[in-house]
Amino acid sequence: MRGFSRVVIAGNLGGDPDLRYTAQGTPVANFSVAVNRRERRNGEERDATDWYRVTYFGKQAEIADQYLRRGAPVLVDGRLQIDDWVGDDGTRRTSVKIIGDNFQMLGSRDDQQNNAPARTESSGRRDDNAGDGSYYDDDLDDVPF
Repeated sequence: MRGFSRVVIAGNLGGDPDLRYTAQGTPVANFSVAVNRRERRNGEERDATDWYRVTYFGKQAEIADQYLRRGAPVLVDGRLQIDDWVGDDGTRRTSVKIIGDNFQMLGSRDDQQNNAPARTESSGRRDDNAGDGSYYDDDLDDVPF
């Protein structure tokens, strides 16, 4: 039987995506997502946060870098990737991350705008076109997600 691995999380970005390129020129965006939940321990309910590392490749990586900002609510859809290795100290280590297939920005445009400022050209990132500090431009409805 052929297996199937799929994970969907909804949370908030822990930081702006980090966009890099492979030696072959493929864009790779990495970021973390915090998912808040309630848990019960020793009869007490409390808030807890789970952190997920997420990686996107190709066009999705470029779109994530252009539109996602720290604190923004996002839905991530992808598959789990588990990496095992032996550390320098000889200890066996395991890392789990999500290799993203799709994402969707959650909330309103105002939520997105209030969570993070537009990136500037000096940072090598997108600059706002309006000149008034607004994050969204008039063509955002054409974004393919």
